Amino acid sequence: MLIKLFSLFFVYIFTGIVIKYLDDFTDREANMDNFPYFIMLFSCAALINTEVAVCLLWAAYGIGMTPNLKIRYAYNLSGVMELAVIFIAGSLVFGLLNFLYYLILMLFIQLTDDLIDIPIDKFDNNYAKRFGTIEALLISLNLLLLLIYLNPYHTIIAIVAYTLLQCYYYYRRRVSDVQSNFSFFNS
Repeated sequence: MLIKLFSLFFVYIFTGIVIKYLDDFTDREANMDNFPYFIMLFSCAALINTEVAVCLLWAAYGIGMTPNLKIRYAYNLSGVMELAVIFIAGSLVFGLLNFLYYLILMLFIQLTDDLIDIPIDKFDNNYAKRFGTIEALLISLNLLLLLIYLNPYHTIIAIVAYTLLQCYYYYRRRVSDVQSNFSFFNS
């Protein structure tokens, strides 16, 4: 049981890193230089638990479509159509309730991330800025309760993994800011 929980934790960590990279890439904050490493990392996650890794990636992709539902993408499909295709495919492959859990999880993470990023976000696709901080907080808390009800073990592991990744990226951003603004006179 403990080995299964640790392996699930690493699936969430590895896939979370890949999702963060893809998010940075779509925001034009990352380049393709490290793409092969992220493919390898996702492969490791998929080898550990294919269903969880692919569900997370597909759900993140689907939730990532929501700010731009009217834009046409690679296959000339709008964001609404791509979200519908992802939802139908994920429901058929992984089961409706299972895939719905991961969609809700990714929406919770997106809202929480938007709440954290309010001071630094420059884009209009921040839900907390678009709908209000209190509203985003209330929705995310309700989503968290729903996630705990649906699958408490996965929810706890996902939140721990998400918190560790947020701490890491926050620390990395702080170190990068200090190095780019280095001065002998800074305290």
